[in-house]
Amino acid sequence: VTNATTVNASTTIAVNTTSALVKTTTSAHIADDFGVFDNCAFIGNSRVIALKNYGLVKNAYAVVGLTVDTIFTKSVAGSTVPVIDELWGKDFEKVFIMLGDNECGWGNKDIFIKRYSKVIDAVKERIPDAEIYLQSVLPVSESASASNNFGVTNDNITKLNFKIEK
Repeated sequence: VTNATTVNASTTIAVNTTSALVKTTTSAHIADDFGVFDNCAFIGNSRVIALKNYGLVKNAYAVVGLTVDTIFTKSVAGSTVPVIDELWGKDFEKVFIMLGDNECGWGNKDIFIKRYSKVIDAVKERIPDAEIYLQSVLPVSESASASNNFGVTNDNITKLNFKIEK
């Protein structure tokens, strides 16, 4: 395919988790039509870095191991300002936030949500008109969940996602 084309098709995906049934409707895209994300900011951890490294998004503000706390102190490579402050002076239509992977082991999920709320408030302060999308924490393999490294289990991920959704 030489030109990027959008197919007028719709697919419904149902994901059954222990906390809720989630339905998502997506349109199918052919080729590399990722330009739809050009006026979007992606904030988060190493998974967001991968989005940029694979050429899927342009505006990624991410650090390996980033958390709801360190977003206010750590800087992206080549910058001296905290990740959250990268948004000042920008006019993105949408901001996608992917945090929580590195907080799975936190015993108190309510503290996580309280600090996540501060991140959301900081985004609103910096880009008041942007739509904000909170991305769920992705599940891990059964073997990774069973190893319970740093509290990263699918049970903890489900609990975090439930709190994020609320």
